[in-house]
Amino acid sequence: YITGGVVENDPVPKCKFLHITDDIAWFGHVMEGSETLTFRVRQSVPGDIDSAPGSFFTDVEDEITGLSSFNSTPVVLCKGTIYRLDGFFDELGRGSIIPTRISDTTGCVNHLSIVQTPIGVFFAGTDGFYYTDAYRVLKISEELNSTYKALVGTAAQQSSMYGVYDEENQRIYWTVQASSTGADADRIYVLDIRWGVKPDSAFTTWSGGDSFAPSSIGFFQREFLRAD
Repeated sequence: YITGGVVENDPVPKCKFLHITDDIAWFGHVMEGSETLTFRVRQSVPGDIDSAPGSFFTDVEDEITGLSSFNSTPVVLCKGTIYRLDGFFDELGRGSIIPTRISDTTGCVNHLSIVQTPIGVFFAGTDGFYYTDAYRVLKISEELNSTYKALVGTAAQQSSMYGVYDEENQRIYWTVQASSTGADADRIYVLDIRWGVKPDSAFTTWSGGDSFAPSSIGFFQREFLRAD
């Protein structure tokens, strides 16, 4: 501690996942020295995101696969579970971080599939597409169970899932690799949230044969961009 009781400005850790909400940076799946802690989340000093005291951390009980947030509440997505983080440490080191498990039946297959929207967080789960508001987790693709299972059969298929939010049309786009023997994403699944977020949410698909390999997608000045 330095003069006035403010915590030291320790450097941020090496990490796989980073998310910022309310001027606080959260670091997931971190390295402490030479040790990789797949279950640890570190917090920055509020308002100083490039400083992360070593004592500002909490551990969950699963390997972290991504971070997000909704209404300023951090969400930690893991291989087989989902958590929210309640509380934080202030610049004087006061407070705590409490991980609360909100699902023990699903996880997130790929951090790039996590999509933050004004109504909640959507992601590609272990057995379907999911929604969370940091307090509940809802499967939104109950009618696509067999189809979805074929989309996540291999590690390459899981890593090909890339999601973005279309604010103007209220749609979420996910790239997927429908062919387990292919080398690239070859289809896009589109969720239309204007029709509601429910177990049988409205999905459509885009495809285009050999000329359609959307490895990455995004929006720039309200235009949809597809990297091939």
